[in-house]
Amino acid sequence: MGLFDRVRKLRESLDLPCPGSFEALHREAKSVLASPQYLFEGAKIELQSNLSPNFQVTHLMNFASQANPNQYIFGAVYAGARSLLQGQIDTDGSLFARAHYNWKNPPPPPMFTDVYEQAEYMSRPQPQSTTKFVAQLSTDDGNSVINLEHEHIGKDYAVNVKLFNPNIVDNPPKYAEPIPDNKHLFGNSKNTSTTGIFIASFLKSINKNLTLGAEYLLQKQTPEMEESNISFVARYAGRFNEHFARMSESVKAYPPRPNIPQPPPFIPKYVLTATYQPANGVFNASYYYKLNHRLEMATELQALVGPRKEALCTAGFKLDTHYATIRGIVDSKGKIGTVLEERLAPGFAFTLSGEMDYSKGQGGVGKLGFGFSLEA
Repeated sequence: MGLFDRVRKLRESLDLPCPGSFEALHREAKSVLASPQYLFEGAKIELQSNLSPNFQVTHLMNFASQANPNQYIFGAVYAGARSLLQGQIDTDGSLFARAHYNWKNPPPPPMFTDVYEQAEYMSRPQPQSTTKFVAQLSTDDGNSVINLEHEHIGKDYAVNVKLFNPNIVDNPPKYAEPIPDNKHLFGNSKNTSTTGIFIASFLKSINKNLTLGAEYLLQKQTPEMEESNISFVARYAGRFNEHFARMSESVKAYPPRPNIPQPPPFIPKYVLTATYQPANGVFNASYYYKLNHRLEMATELQALVGPRKEALCTAGFKLDTHYATIRGIVDSKGKIGTVLEERLAPGFAFTLSGEMDYSKGQGGVGKLGFGFSLEA
């Protein structure tokens, strides 16, 4: 037996879990904290129409906001077994397009004994090899972004490469000397340089609970300016063991009512994730804890530990009831917020958002928003 076969058998015997995507390391905490995607101001109406099992169109209207003008957004999504196509356009003329293609056939799911075991399986990352293209075109100069990405997620590791606005034929730096024709890479007299943002990351499961990784970033937005940075990450996740068994028994004793969506996927009992960038002293840590099948809590710390010391701590909770989801958030700068998502009927929901920022002075600045969502 060769060395490669011995290493492969050793990895299979360890039965390490899939680490998932690098950009989703804080996914559990982000799903709990009422981030800006949940908090909004004014009024919004969202209409979703499922034209087929794979094709969906959306209409989103935002108005009565002091910070943003009235806006209408039209979107369409096509989701296949291995591909995803998404597009959005608004009244300002901004266009958003996304395309994903998975080069691996998704593995067939195992047989499940109940919906809770199925939800636990669906919450875990699965191996895949996906090429992604994202374009955001804006009418404002300098705000358009083109993103090329390939992500390979193996059984116990993940590799990701991203390119933002890559340009291999940009103008050369002003300080660069002209390159002779016979030595130029492209064989012409036009001197060029490469600009853009280039990111490469790697994740590896060390054991069933611990994942380590690193990310390298090279930023060259102009030919004369170049900056690089490296980040180190660590993630420790509790497994399903006895806590998951107790949760399953408690949920089975009180099954959901008819016409109520299935409970959210079960995710680890607790997750601690930390990211550190030594070059600029940026430290980011999050902690997630699932108290039971309805209540989840999370906290996040963002700090500068270099010569300039600054920190922001955020804590929040998420409560799922039979007919509603409630999120609450508070941070160390005096900002509090809450979001209520009430399911009035199948496919029809009401959302109420409130935010108060006491750091603004004069008793604080408040924002209030409400909206309706209809799916047909």
